[in-house]
Amino acid sequence: MISAGLLIAIAMAGTASPPAATVGFFDPYAPFKSPLERARFTERLAEAVSGTAGKTVGGAAYSKAADLIRDLGTNRVRVGMVNPQFIVGTDAAVDVQPILVGTREGSHRCPYALYASVRSKARNLSHLKGKRLAIVRTGSVDANFILNAILQGELRDVRYFKKVVFVPDLAGAIGTLRFGRADAFFGPDIDYRSRFKGRGLRRLASTGSTLCMLVIVDRKLKGAQRQELKRVFRSDALVSLTAELGLDGFTDVPTSELAALKGAVNSDPKRFAEATPLFVKPNEPNEKRIQEMIEAVASDELPDPSLLVVERDGL
Repeated sequence: MISAGLLIAIAMAGTASPPAATVGFFDPYAPFKSPLERARFTERLAEAVSGTAGKTVGGAAYSKAADLIRDLGTNRVRVGMVNPQFIVGTDAAVDVQPILVGTREGSHRCPYALYASVRSKARNLSHLKGKRLAIVRTGSVDANFILNAILQGELRDVRYFKKVVFVPDLAGAIGTLRFGRADAFFGPDIDYRSRFKGRGLRRLASTGSTLCMLVIVDRKLKGAQRQELKRVFRSDALVSLTAELGLDGFTDVPTSELAALKGAVNSDPKRFAEATPLFVKPNEPNEKRIQEMIEAVASDELPDPSLLVVERDGL
């Protein structure tokens, strides 16, 4: 699921025989519990690419977006998979083009949700005002990605929270809650109970969804090379691996949605919130409307309408 953020980078060298390649992995939102687990996945990914592409492939993991940008800028990386906010951010000015987008349950959009510790008294977003929020760092537009793309204008300013704590990956976000260094985080809407055993989390609410991870290529690659890369990334060997990340396949990129995401994450949150039709956040529940709802459902089956309780979820 996920949200967010896988990179498979293949750096090609030589021109004679089939070139050696390196598979790099960069996915801060991937549900790995440790760097070792991430490294082992990268090794298996390299083996799958080797078998499908017909060339020797090694595995390596990226831990910083800046390192990826550096390698893209020097053409060491020619193709990869990356979370969409990586290439739509203003600081990621790299000459690449998306050719595929991951899918989850047949959709090219991956849902996100708001999570807190099971010990937390918070039950919705409004309970987190003035609290600490952990954000997984993927690039330069992480705060705007949360405010505009995931919350879709629900909040106008990240200062709604007392403190924003940037963490390197999803395991780090869970760790900040476990050790009391943050009160909540936004992450892919996945089954955390099975993937992070013993990490008691409460899913407070569903939020927005965004494009799943993208397959990107160096723009200088020819059409035939791009088609071959599409075949590689759509192979059963890779799909079975990416299923561990919450994906079930790849499809063509909806360019209009990529442009919309770019506009969202590069917009001022306050102006974005005022402009988007999705911005509907009353300060308090509409008591009159709630009373009308209570009266509307009064019947013999509900002899006492006052027993009906309507709770606002804060989103």
